[in-house]
Amino acid sequence: MKIQTPTVHAFAKVVMESAIRIKNAQVLETLRRCGVKLDSMLYEIASIGDVNLTRRVLSDADPACLGRTVLGAKLFHHFVFYQQYDFAQSLLAIGVSVDARFDQQHGVYSETALYSMVRRNDIEGARFLLKAGASVNLYYYPIHGACFFSSQHTVLGYAVYLRHAELVLLLLEYEADMFLKFEGKPLLEWAALRRRSIFELLKKKTEPGSIGFLLADVVDAANRGSHALATYIAGQPEIVTPHQLEQALEESIIGNHFMGAITLLQHGVNPNGPTLNARPLATALHGDHIDNGFVELLLEHDADVGHAGLLEKLVETGRQDLLERFLTRHIDLEQRMDALVAACSGVDGVSGGIGSVATIIRSGVDIDTPGLPRNPLQTAAWYQNESMLLFLIKQGANVNAPAYSNGGRTALQAALRTGKPVKLAKMLLRHGADASAPPAMLDGFTALEAFCNNAFAAGSPEFCDTLIAAGATVNRPCGRPGSVLHGVIERGWHEVLRRFLEPPHNGINNHMWYLESDSLSPFTPTQLAASLGDLEAVKILLDHGANVNEAPGDRFGRTALQAASLLPPGPAKMTLIHHLLDDRGADINADAAIQCGITALQGAAIAGDFKLAELLIKRGADVNAWPSFEDGRTAIEAAAEHGRLDMVQLLLNAEAVGDVTRGEGFKFAIELAEKNGHFAVASLLKGQDGTV
Repeated sequence: MKIQTPTVHAFAKVVMESAIRIKNAQVLETLRRCGVKLDSMLYEIASIGDVNLTRRVLSDADPACLGRTVLGAKLFHHFVFYQQYDFAQSLLAIGVSVDARFDQQHGVYSETALYSMVRRNDIEGARFLLKAGASVNLYYYPIHGACFFSSQHTVLGYAVYLRHAELVLLLLEYEADMFLKFEGKPLLEWAALRRRSIFELLKKKTEPGSIGFLLADVVDAANRGSHALATYIAGQPEIVTPHQLEQALEESIIGNHFMGAITLLQHGVNPNGPTLNARPLATALHGDHIDNGFVELLLEHDADVGHAGLLEKLVETGRQDLLERFLTRHIDLEQRMDALVAACSGVDGVSGGIGSVATIIRSGVDIDTPGLPRNPLQTAAWYQNESMLLFLIKQGANVNAPAYSNGGRTALQAALRTGKPVKLAKMLLRHGADASAPPAMLDGFTALEAFCNNAFAAGSPEFCDTLIAAGATVNRPCGRPGSVLHGVIERGWHEVLRRFLEPPHNGINNHMWYLESDSLSPFTPTQLAASLGDLEAVKILLDHGANVNEAPGDRFGRTALQAASLLPPGPAKMTLIHHLLDDRGADINADAAIQCGITALQGAAIAGDFKLAELLIKRGADVNAWPSFEDGRTAIEAAAEHGRLDMVQLLLNAEAVGDVTRGEGFKFAIELAEKNGHFAVASLLKGQDGTV
């Protein structure tokens, strides 16, 4: 097998990818012997599990491909994870860092191999990495879903948290710094409070007298009673400050040390914790502590319940008995209103429920909470809480309270965006909800827009008639366009679309709207229908006066033809294309949008639609049309970026010249191809005159 031409290179790549997909090591070995470079797929090859093949491919690999690269880091983690330390060592020898992060795109948020070993409690793997020089005092940062912590931490802190005692000792052997911070506290302090047995290990590694004052000692003394606490405080070389005592109260609550909390409060510690970041009551209201008596204890010592957010937090616990006690104290009206709204959130029985709502209303709160972004009824509708809706209506809630000016919803508008729009809307309509209510001034929608743009409404097109009968309109008040037609098109409701375009509705069919499913660019209804490949909707719109050549939006915008060109290749797509070109006169050379736009031919190149590209070229499409001014590609650059070898050849045959803006030939196209691993395409382009 001679690997000489771009076509053979491309074929070899397809065979290699297929062999990897079915884990056929024999085919991969044959390709290697024939001279196919397997470097770029080394991680996938290693994942097959054939050690001998991995060793041979690794020995053939170009060090520059692995050194300080994402592939090298990924492989290193893989080898350490599977205890293939000889392979890992060979990567270190060619420049892969022992501290290489697993996922380079996350930067400081990603893990080193050592961090992974700590998480797995892999002593052998950690020892290998430490001997290889892994940095033991690097800080790691929290990332969504990746760890348990709210702040930066080291591997030692992680090991302490996980109670991996043997790993803690190993890390200390390699000079892990136990005086760094963890969760905002000195690690020793945190361990003394939360991981006492691990703390004792750490303590043995410190110099006598080097630890100093610890909150844990205050908590321990308080747990033994008033005399023990007084004796401890008197015995300290420096004054124990009010802040430290308040911290001890907080830690007593967190650690469920009820006796300690009693002792500290009896000692005179301020129950409001004015020097703390969070009030003791807020800490006690946490779900882990709410039933342990700390709230009642703090109330007995006159803790202030009027601090912002406390009442809302209490409502979330569902403790109506405590809610009644709170409401006998001084809490301003705004906080009571916020708490009432919070009590209406959640499904039936969640977040306080009807009992809590009734209790708050009895305390004198206006059931419509004027001025808030969402009132109780609107909140209950948003959270699909049917029982709460009925209760609030029975209590006199205004079913037609207007939508808040910025992002607000009437109760009906909110209900029509939920997972059960028809059921909730029927309930509200029976109680007088106004289907014609105007939308919020900013980020609002009408009732009909809410329903038509709701994916959960897909099976109920007939409910549009119910809303129309109740006063809803296709266009917004004062004849302004809205998103009803866009929603109808996304739902595939062709008959509804036809009716809404005709009198008396006269839906405006030439305006742009940002879709919730694609907020990058606004689309006209026709452009949207074309982008979905919905020929019937396109015909209906054009038959009712829509312009097939409506200009695209500036960013990611598409004409109808451009939008259709990006669809997956197939007969249905070609039928739509022919309809736009032959029957409707679509402009084959309409300019690309200013940002991230495409011409129809550029779209065909991206989609790899060879037949469409041939058709467009025969019809006069400009092979060298200018790309978007920002993030644009000529047709041949787009084909190269996506590895479309046959498309690149077609465009070359049609006299594509590459860069038409700066006159740099195929330089950018080659860069795009190589960046995305399409080396056969790059090789083909390099063979053209004047490109390199």
